[in-house]
Amino acid sequence: MDQTNQRTPSVPVITTQGDPSSLLTTQKNPLEIPEILAFVAKFFTSERNWDRHQWTKRGNLQSLLSFIRVSKLWNNIFHPILWHSSDYIHRFTKQSISINSFNLKVLRVTFEDLMPFHCTRLETLCLKRLKSSDHADIQKMRQLVQSNHELKTLHFEGFLLKELGVEEFAELERVQDLKIFGYYTDETPFIEALHPMANSLRQLHLGWIVDVTGGTPREISNNSGTRVNFSQLEEIKLDQHTLQGGRPTSSRFLSKNLVIHSPSLKRLGFSLDGEEDQAQLALCLREFCPLLQDLEIYSVHRQPESSSLANLIQDSSVAGLAKLSVSHALWSQDFFSAILFHSGTLTELSLIWGWEFRTFGASRVLQLLVECRRLKKMKISDVPTNCHKILDEWQTREWGCSQLEIFEFELSMWGTNDEVYLEYAGGDDATVQIVSADLVASWKRQTPQEFLMGVIQSSPRSLGRLFVLLQRLDHVHTLIFDSVRYSRTIPPPPSIQPVQDTD
Repeated sequence: MDQTNQRTPSVPVITTQGDPSSLLTTQKNPLEIPEILAFVAKFFTSERNWDRHQWTKRGNLQSLLSFIRVSKLWNNIFHPILWHSSDYIHRFTKQSISINSFNLKVLRVTFEDLMPFHCTRLETLCLKRLKSSDHADIQKMRQLVQSNHELKTLHFEGFLLKELGVEEFAELERVQDLKIFGYYTDETPFIEALHPMANSLRQLHLGWIVDVTGGTPREISNNSGTRVNFSQLEEIKLDQHTLQGGRPTSSRFLSKNLVIHSPSLKRLGFSLDGEEDQAQLALCLREFCPLLQDLEIYSVHRQPESSSLANLIQDSSVAGLAKLSVSHALWSQDFFSAILFHSGTLTELSLIWGWEFRTFGASRVLQLLVECRRLKKMKISDVPTNCHKILDEWQTREWGCSQLEIFEFELSMWGTNDEVYLEYAGGDDATVQIVSADLVASWKRQTPQEFLMGVIQSSPRSLGRLFVLLQRLDHVHTLIFDSVRYSRTIPPPPSIQPVQDTD
């Protein structure tokens, strides 16, 4: 094998004293990965604990880990992952980006950090704005987008108002993952701006799209007059949309603009407005999206009639939903009947406890656990404090979900002060008092203690009762209780003694 083109760069010894940013004035050539890692290592092992604390406090540790991981993958070419910060490492990295910009494939910056990057090979571009940007920043952003026609991932976060126009998307024919938070248009309907990506787009995440063109886009068609579909689009997430008048209209936007153009749609997440007609959206989903499997409803504004929401859940999928998540919806018999309509196909289910229920909701959830036989993951949040009556109810019938592997259970702070005190008093000792030490020992906490800072410690009494509840469900191997993960420990198999020959 020819070794002439291979080289192993040596790790230089960096002797920078004092301000680490002094490296900026002495470095003239493109920085090699070993140099960068050596500098970062020196920074982290220095005696300046305050600097290390500031790095961790700003959440940049994950950025560093991502940077190191990407560096190893991409063979001595500097592909940084940069987010906003104001420390020396940030200035050092920013200068490195400028030097190495021709080689960059991944770039994540804020508008405040924009400089004349000369990137033309980007595959991932993420821009985030923390405050109002001036005209010069907008021009840099436009130049950056228009200079990288090979982009596959494009994220904009921050209200761009009219700064991002249709022309910015004109050449982006390869984008597969698009995220836009903040878009204003009073000329061309927003959906038409996505036309160039019709044959490549796979994931679309939108938020705060202000479209005052009237809300009814012209029919999207190509030069031959044929309607253009997003043939590869599999996932749509719609956080919030407003049309003229500022009223949330997410389901109307979906049905009129996106759903009817997305025949390959499999995953859909959005918020509902109670004054809208969910029946129209359900009809569009059934007619135009036969592959839909996952439905996530983030929240329900201005609660609709229970039958309207139920009809949407029941009628949204032709083949049946595999994953369903519904937050902040009114619980009713119609609501649970709609979920049970998919009992033969559901593998994941996530619900937030209906605020108007206490123990009454226990029997409804139990019915789901009995009849949804293919469930593999179940999450129930905001369960009322002092929930022993609920857990007792759940033990009255045999669960039918024999494939359930992960059970997630989160308490709310509902209840009287006395109930909350009784629920959380006693610490780990209270768990042992309720159940045997052997049963407690059969579950091992997997969440490290250092990740529990700021997390309300699990209620020992409810935890003990959950151990009892799951004792007979040996197929459940993971319990997530109040954000703490527990795994069932598997006892070693009994030793097999060799059969003695009696002859």
